[in-house]
Amino acid sequence: MHVINAEIIYYLDRAGKNLKPFKNNLPGEVLYKNFIQRHNKALKIRHGQNIKRSLAAVSRTVVNEYFDNLEISLSGIPPQNIINYDETNFVDDPGRIKVLVRKTSKHADNIMDSTKSATSVMFSVDDAGSMLPIYVVYKSTQLWDSWTTEGPEKCRSNRTPSGWFNKSIFEDWFITVVIPHFRRLEGNKVVIGNNLASHMSMKIIQLCKENDIKFIFLPPNSTHLTQPLDVSCFMPIKIAWRKVLKAYKRFRRGTIQKENFPRLLKKTLENLSVSQITNIKAGFEATGIYPIDREKVLKRLPVEDLISINSSASIIVPEALHNIIKETRFGKVSEKVNKRKKYNIKAGCSVTEESILFNNEHTIEDAINTNTKEKKKEK
Repeated sequence: MHVINAEIIYYLDRAGKNLKPFKNNLPGEVLYKNFIQRHNKALKIRHGQNIKRSLAAVSRTVVNEYFDNLEISLSGIPPQNIINYDETNFVDDPGRIKVLVRKTSKHADNIMDSTKSATSVMFSVDDAGSMLPIYVVYKSTQLWDSWTTEGPEKCRSNRTPSGWFNKSIFEDWFITVVIPHFRRLEGNKVVIGNNLASHMSMKIIQLCKENDIKFIFLPPNSTHLTQPLDVSCFMPIKIAWRKVLKAYKRFRRGTIQKENFPRLLKKTLENLSVSQITNIKAGFEATGIYPIDREKVLKRLPVEDLISINSSASIIVPEALHNIIKETRFGKVSEKVNKRKKYNIKAGCSVTEESILFNNEHTIEDAINTNTKEKKKEK
């Protein structure tokens, strides 16, 4: 409400208007309540979920182009031959819980150790509702046998100094998890995931070519809309993880020991075994992948995007106020540095050897041009 009030004051002051019902052009709480009451059939109050401004800026044009390509790429592919993958972090923090305290208490403390440390886990699921073997990456330079026992069935483990997936780790996941799974299936296969350079290499492209696999990228900054794992699977998993972690930490001190992580992860997934298939299928359906339905994604786009393409809405919302609302939601335009390289390949299209070579050549060419310009400046 404070944001809305600020926008109204700014708009009225710029327009040189002074409305009598308002005090200093500031609407009161009565106006807000009356407005909600008049439109109670169309509006309701809910907790807003925080998302990055870049995620909120996904346009209908991008989504439509993605589905145009996706319809061609998935033509004739059975659901069990479509895989979606994504990595997520399991943090060493069970979250806050409700505690009973006196009314005069200013602080409600709960004695439970937690840290910012996290373990990366790669999940992959197919459109038939099955989950492929999980791949865990620890932050370490060594890998001990005690870190790989008592975990989920067929779980694989690895390590990197950063604890993140790099190109070599991703290749190992693809070779040891995806390829064995697809070799049992007939016909063309599809792998759908993020457009990150660490998720692609010439080795993977060659393996895709040999095993009739299409590798498809999702649109940039759209995983909250187009990634099945993000949409319906990760939240239930994280909720179950926090419950398991709370029970574990109730009588233990310090951070999670790596030898205990596989066992806790296994228990988390066992608690979700009843709803797992339903959640996976719901993710593919909600993202419009299977069955193909772009409206599933288009209807979830931000209101700002709908206003920009709807002429009647543009008439109702004055341009000045529309710009204020847009700036409030998306922020001011500023320069941003991308630390991770993304391939310039259209979302929904399968990746080919030629497309990767083209991107690599342009990366090298850009680097040469940059060095040349810097040398000229020095002279």
